[in-house]
Amino acid sequence: GVQTCALPILVGTLSTVDPDAGDAFTYTLVAGDGAGDNTSFEIVGNELRTKAAVDYESRSGYSVRVRTTDSGGLHTERSFAITITNIDDAPSALSMSSATVREDVAIGTVVGTLSSTDQDAGDTFTYTLVAGAGGSDNASFRIVGNEIRTAATLDYEKRSTLDVRIRATDAGGLFAEQSFAITLVNVKEAPAITLPSGFTGVEDTTATLAFATPPFGTGDASPKTSVRVVLRVDRGNILAASTAGVTVGGTGRSRTFAGTIAALNGYFTDPAGRIRYQPMPNDSGSRDITVTV
Repeated sequence: GVQTCALPILVGTLSTVDPDAGDAFTYTLVAGDGAGDNTSFEIVGNELRTKAAVDYESRSGYSVRVRTTDSGGLHTERSFAITITNIDDAPSALSMSSATVREDVAIGTVVGTLSSTDQDAGDTFTYTLVAGAGGSDNASFRIVGNEIRTAATLDYEKRSTLDVRIRATDAGGLFAEQSFAITLVNVKEAPAITLPSGFTGVEDTTATLAFATPPFGTGDASPKTSVRVVLRVDRGNILAASTAGVTVGGTGRSRTFAGTIAALNGYFTDPAGRIRYQPMPNDSGSRDITVTV
């Protein structure tokens, strides 16, 4: 017999040895020793066929008892052991140990481990990314052995979920495919700082620190998010005063500014020049200003 084929399956053709040449025979399944699996089979003419599905993984052998009756009504009986031949079964399901990964991880980071369900115990599998439904983001990943890894920089702000389609192929070449949704975990990103290339002043003269464009990006935050900015110099003093929406504190060499990102951007780019630098007497040369958020 052969498993998982359409019913009925021809198991074998019955024949009888009889001294009466040319005699005809009728075959039937009968009770008795070795008849335990008669209900799984049927006889049509002289053919023994399956009547129920047979599965090697469930049972590798069956037993039937057959009677042959000649045209005169005489009969004999015999039991037969039927061996089920194993055939390769395709994988029935794929699974991934994890389908979550942080954004901005290094290329080559393992997302999860792949495994397959298959009736054939001990079967081995090869995994590949394949085109098809649910495979729109295959190019952002690669498979090494049974591991799915990142193949590109992943950005939560662009896409929070990526879709891949994976094929598992067993040792016999049979395969199954399944799509997976990979979820990106957002990583908090600090506001970006964009500063002018430098400021110019005159010896013994207080200079305005002019910011032509808003220096503080929002990152993952809202423009209404409150932050604290610190401007530091190693010589001289930073001069500034509080306004509605921005509170100025600290010292001349370490001046603090507190407010929302939007308010601070407005304060730093105010054409009136709210932030000034006062050099030390007779000081000249370049001085570094450090900005932190």
